[in-house]
Amino acid sequence: MRKSRKQQLEDPFEESVAGAAVTQLVSRGHALIAELLRISSKVPKSHVSPGPREAPLILDFKYFKQSEFFEEKVENSAELVEADDELRESSLGMLTRFFLLFEGIAKFHADLCKLLKDLDEGLYIQHSLQTVLTHDEGRQLLVECVWLLGVLLILVDLKIPGIVRERMVVSYYRYKGQSEIANIDTVCSLCRATGYVASSAKGESRPAGYPEKYFARFPVPKTVVQILLSRLRSDDLYHQMLHYPAPEHRSCALSPQMACVYVMLYFIPEMLSDATVMREIADKFLSDQWMVCYYTGFVHDLRICWDPYKAAKTALQPTLVLSHIKALAQTHQSSVKRLEHDLDDFLTPGVLSVETLLGMISKVATCLRDCNVSLRWLLLHRYAPMQLASENGGGMPYYGYQTSTYSAIKRARDAIDKEVAVSNESLVHFVLSVSHLEFLVKSLYGQLLERKQEQWDTCKQIAARCVTELAEYFSGSKVLAREIRDDNLQRWFTKMAAKIAGLDENAPAGAGRKIQQLISALEEVEQFHQIDSSAQIKEYLTETRQQLYKMLQVGNISSEMLTTVSVVSDASYMWHIFDAFTPVIHQLLYTQPQLVLKLRSMFMKIKSMIDLPIMRIAQAESEDLLPVSQYYSGELEAYVRSVLEIIPVSIFKILSENVGLINAKLKSLPTKLEKDKLKDFAQLDQRYQIAAATNRIAAFSKGMLAMDTTFVGIIELKPRNLLEDGIRKELVKRMSEALHHFLQFGTAKRPGAATPEEFGGKLQSLGSTLEGIRGNLEYIQDYIKIQGLQVWQEEFKRTVNFYVEQEVNAFVKRKVEPWESQYNNDAIPFPLYPPTDSSSVNFMGRLTRELLLQTHPSSTMYIYGYSGWFDQQGNERVGIRLFETLRSSVGVAGLLGIDRVLCFIAVKSIDRLIVAYRNRDEVTFQRTVGRISNALQPWTAIPKGGPALYREALASLGAYWERFTECASTLGQVQLLRRQIAVVLSSTCTLESNNLSSALESANRSVLTDVKAYYKHPEGSPYPSEDSPLLPELCKTLEGAGLHNPIAKIYVTTDPFTDLPLISALFTLTYLSKYNFDPFMSMLVPERRARKQTGVDICPLVVGILSLLKQLHGSYTGAYIRYLAQYVCTQVAAGSVAESNGKAAPTGAVPVEAGRVLIFLEELCRLGEISRDIVHELLPPYIFDMQCA
Repeated sequence: MRKSRKQQLEDPFEESVAGAAVTQLVSRGHALIAELLRISSKVPKSHVSPGPREAPLILDFKYFKQSEFFEEKVENSAELVEADDELRESSLGMLTRFFLLFEGIAKFHADLCKLLKDLDEGLYIQHSLQTVLTHDEGRQLLVECVWLLGVLLILVDLKIPGIVRERMVVSYYRYKGQSEIANIDTVCSLCRATGYVASSAKGESRPAGYPEKYFARFPVPKTVVQILLSRLRSDDLYHQMLHYPAPEHRSCALSPQMACVYVMLYFIPEMLSDATVMREIADKFLSDQWMVCYYTGFVHDLRICWDPYKAAKTALQPTLVLSHIKALAQTHQSSVKRLEHDLDDFLTPGVLSVETLLGMISKVATCLRDCNVSLRWLLLHRYAPMQLASENGGGMPYYGYQTSTYSAIKRARDAIDKEVAVSNESLVHFVLSVSHLEFLVKSLYGQLLERKQEQWDTCKQIAARCVTELAEYFSGSKVLAREIRDDNLQRWFTKMAAKIAGLDENAPAGAGRKIQQLISALEEVEQFHQIDSSAQIKEYLTETRQQLYKMLQVGNISSEMLTTVSVVSDASYMWHIFDAFTPVIHQLLYTQPQLVLKLRSMFMKIKSMIDLPIMRIAQAESEDLLPVSQYYSGELEAYVRSVLEIIPVSIFKILSENVGLINAKLKSLPTKLEKDKLKDFAQLDQRYQIAAATNRIAAFSKGMLAMDTTFVGIIELKPRNLLEDGIRKELVKRMSEALHHFLQFGTAKRPGAATPEEFGGKLQSLGSTLEGIRGNLEYIQDYIKIQGLQVWQEEFKRTVNFYVEQEVNAFVKRKVEPWESQYNNDAIPFPLYPPTDSSSVNFMGRLTRELLLQTHPSSTMYIYGYSGWFDQQGNERVGIRLFETLRSSVGVAGLLGIDRVLCFIAVKSIDRLIVAYRNRDEVTFQRTVGRISNALQPWTAIPKGGPALYREALASLGAYWERFTECASTLGQVQLLRRQIAVVLSSTCTLESNNLSSALESANRSVLTDVKAYYKHPEGSPYPSEDSPLLPELCKTLEGAGLHNPIAKIYVTTDPFTDLPLISALFTLTYLSKYNFDPFMSMLVPERRARKQTGVDICPLVVGILSLLKQLHGSYTGAYIRYLAQYVCTQVAAGSVAESNGKAAPTGAVPVEAGRVLIFLEELCRLGEISRDIVHELLPPYIFDMQCA
């Protein structure tokens, strides 16, 4: 059965098929805006300002004209291919997200056009475009669909510059390929640069025909837009006038509609040139305003935006007359002054309560309405233009402008500033008071709504009881003073009691009329002589009337009043504008900590920014509700934290003075003290200063902890957590500043490594500063109820790990952006500092590279017995003492951070060496290695040609060892540093936590025993499961405690490289010829004449070669030792033959060349912890004895 027209109109529109489709579309629009705002700050840096390495790969839409040329250029350059792979790994995730956003906007437009076409063609049963417009909800949703499309276009161009959009689309297209992108043309239309520049040195740049030409890329049927604009001009679409009955509040009430009108006009730009239409719009919406908040927190100045359109500009002129602007400013100035007194009266303790609010709700509502109207006008017209101008470096807030327009705007601004004598501090107090009153009204009125039935029944019972008692009195059965019998009055009061008892709260209109009639009747009956002469009867009647009046008030309680308060207290326009007042709030909180209690009300007021998007998404029952709520709630939470961060900042500021006073001036009280010296140690003045400072700290923490738990969106904010997070944020800031400041080495005049004294001095200064910060935290932990040591350790570890992660980005293809880091916390962010040198990103890189410079093999020698690095004069550069200073300054976390950076440097060295010598293109190198390899087979025999074979091979390969020397020495240096760090960590763990050290050693031995048992008997001894976290967590903990051998660590996995042992052996033999044995130091040292050529210490070379061989199969180390042993045997055999032939005198010692190799092998066994039995299997022990002789 078909529904009648009346039934159709009465049905909820959103429950129909057409209503669901429109609601879903509006929901998608709000979700797309939230996603745009969420990721607009996460554009890959390489696409915003590409460096010289990425510049050839970051292309705009010119790429599509010459794509083959660009791709061929990249493919022909190995460096560009490598950079392109890194760029793909690091940015493809975000590029995908941006492309999906652009694609979603394009699809939103396509679906909107399809929806309007289907409605126009009547494809939705019972609904067409005309019938949808007959529904209030339908009109609102259709308007919002077109409005949201316009907002999306404006925000895309505002938040993501056109050239950046083009670069991201091209990169995504290159990495994904055309086959996986269905609608690339539509996306390109959206992302093509418009010429608009959001921020420039001269303000914002607006090209001719902008934004109407941009909107024309995504047209909407003009007929539909005209109909919707007509409804917006004629109707109160959102029924706001119900909440703003005063005519002077009309423009404020209709501001949501004006936002829609402003955006939708760009879809029909010819309307902006229609004088009649624009005059009508200006008269209705812009009689006293010219700033438009077109979406939450985004404001445009119509004086600038409409400047190119003559009709629009002319229509706005009456509002912009200077005398009119002055009158408006004076009106709102006087209103604020008057309302400040009203607010003080209402907020006086005891004035507002559940009982008193009933009689004052009308006055309170009027006050709130006036407050919010004046506040909105002042913020939008006095402060918003100033803020927008400052954001553009002093330029105008939006679009290009003419000189005459600028002059008029400047005059208007000066006039407003002159007339409005409200300081920033006064305005903040005004906002706090208004917010607090709104919060109280909502809270108290909510209680009234909950207790409405209870209060109604109570008042009715009291009134009925009073009248019943009067009826009983006139019946003669009850005595008030003396017996008076009057049957008529008795019957009348009985009848009145029945009427009172019959009042029904669920029929408020009828009940209200009856109550008024009852009150009038009671006033009339009071004139009777019998009643007028009795004070007690009059008292009963007065109480009855009071209860009836209260019933009238209770009957008027309805949710509409709460709706009105919510509507008039809307503060979505304040978002971003009120950020400029954060320093003012900080200053007020610093001087008046008790204001923290009012801040909660202000946060609840600003929370209204999320109402519209969340309401529409919830109405559509969309899955986007949670992510959108999380985004807006996160933004609110960030704002709350930015406002409240002054509390921990103030605490640390006071604390610095406090602890400085303690350390510098207070004398330590001895165990025993003479009585006459007690006054000297009392130091009453200093202790008073400390007590006053401590009291201020306690006041800050008390005010913060007194705040109730607050929900901002879906996020619960607990005062204790906010305070602790604020303390952590300030702690991270101060720690990072200290690390960044002290860990800078070298100067512009003297770049390079610092002297050992400077290096140690900086570390000691850093340690003292960090210890002072830690002492501050320990001092206040009891006052603010936090675990100081735990907070310190957690945040210092997190800080070091974050900066290490950013530092090692240079070594990996997949870069980790700061906001992607696992250590990042939006509530406790890390400050990012610009690099101070060309090699490092932050202080962790600088510290690690300074260690490498201090221990560089070209300028130092590592002496195993001293566990230190010494220069040529024998002075210690880096040793146990310096590492202990390093541990005391940066702690265990800092040492582990250095260790991690060293690991990445080691990986880079290994990769460079293996790649360089695995694929050598030189024919001479390949032939020589191949010929030597064949000639040395089998390794158990003396090769043909003897020493001559080696001399010839080494001479022909001498020019190929530069890369090997660099990589091997760097790798060895890194390994020695890592081993030294492990020693420091191990000794620290043993001294400070011997139980932990013993437990870890036992666990390590136990696991190794199980693994060895498995390899001996796989069937009976299980291997730890791959899913078990035992092995990785145990390895991580062992490294943290220093219970590991870095030299045995495997850094990379690579394919077999069978020539590596031979290449390493040939390199060793080549460079050993440039070393001599120093009996005093009992080690090989470079010859002074060759020092300039090699410039490397022998220990790093030994450890570097050994570590390199460890990355491959275990047999490679054995093969390397066999090649060296074969060389020794060859040299010894050649020497013996020469002695037997009389060509050389008998010496009883091995040849010099063989002796160097034997010493090298001994060093190899000692540093690599290799058993000498392995060498003795290849070389008899007596040969080593001959060398010693």
